[in-house]
Amino acid sequence: ADLTDFWEADNLRMKQKNGVPTEQLQRDLSRGDRKEICNLLQPMLRPVQGVAVSARDAELELMELTKEQIRALDYHDPDQPLILEGAAGTGKTMIALQQIHRQSLYRDRLLFVCFNRKLAAHVRRELGTAVLERGIDVLNYQQLLKMLNHEAGLSDEPIDDWTQFNAEVEERVLYALQTIQSRGQAFVPYDYLVLDEAQELMTADFLGSLDLLLRGGWNPGDWPLCIDPRQAIFHAHYDASQFNDLKTHASVCPLNLNCRNTRQIAAYAHGLSRID
Repeated sequence: ADLTDFWEADNLRMKQKNGVPTEQLQRDLSRGDRKEICNLLQPMLRPVQGVAVSARDAELELMELTKEQIRALDYHDPDQPLILEGAAGTGKTMIALQQIHRQSLYRDRLLFVCFNRKLAAHVRRELGTAVLERGIDVLNYQQLLKMLNHEAGLSDEPIDDWTQFNAEVEERVLYALQTIQSRGQAFVPYDYLVLDEAQELMTADFLGSLDLLLRGGWNPGDWPLCIDPRQAIFHAHYDASQFNDLKTHASVCPLNLNCRNTRQIAAYAHGLSRID
C-alpha cells in the first residue's frame, strides 16, 4: 500500500509539473490497461501436457484399477482353485503375479507356466531374483520340458511342432520323473501352479503333464488359471471340453474392466499411426 501511494503521488506531481489540469487526472487504471500491464510484466504461461505425462497418468490409473481387481480376488473361496477369465488388458497376468507373490511367502515350490517365451521372461523380471529364489520356476511350455529333462540327465530334444509336442509331452514328463526317481532323487511336486495364456495350452495331453507335476493334480490341486478363449491364436490348442471340466473344480472370477488399452493410449496410437 505504501509503495502504491508513493508512485501515485509521484505520478500526480509529474502531471501537475507538465501542466495537466487536476480535473483531467485519471486516478484509476481501466481494466484493459491493467491487463495490458500484467501481460507486459508477466507473460501468460500455458502449460502443455505431453505424451509422457499422459502415459504416466494412464499407467498410474492402470495400477489403481488393477488394485481394485486384486482386492476383489480376496473374496473368492480360498479352498477352491481360481479361474481368471477376461479379455486382453483386463489384468489377468498382473493379478496372477500378485497371487504367486503372496503364495511364495508360505509355500516352498511354485510353478508359473505360459505359452509365450517372452512372457515368461517378462514375468521373471517382474518378480525379481529375491522372489524367484523362494522356490518359483517361471517357464514357457517348452522350457518346462527342457528343465525336467535336465534334472533327469536326459538329452533335450526340442519339439517345435505343437501336434507332436502334445502327442509326446505327457509320456516324456512321466519318463523324466521316473528317471529322476531311479537316480535316487525325489521329485518334489509343486505346491502351487499358475497357468497363464491357458487358451493356448488347453489340451488334454499338456494338462495331463501338469497334473503329474502339481501336488494333488488338478483336482483338488491348488492353482489359478488365466484364460480368454476368444483370444486363442491357435484354435487347435484350445479344447473347450477341457476348460469346462476345469471350471467344475474352480471358482471363476470374470474380469470385465479393461485397464490397459486406455483412451489415451488409443488416441496416441491413432495420432502416430493414423490407424483407426
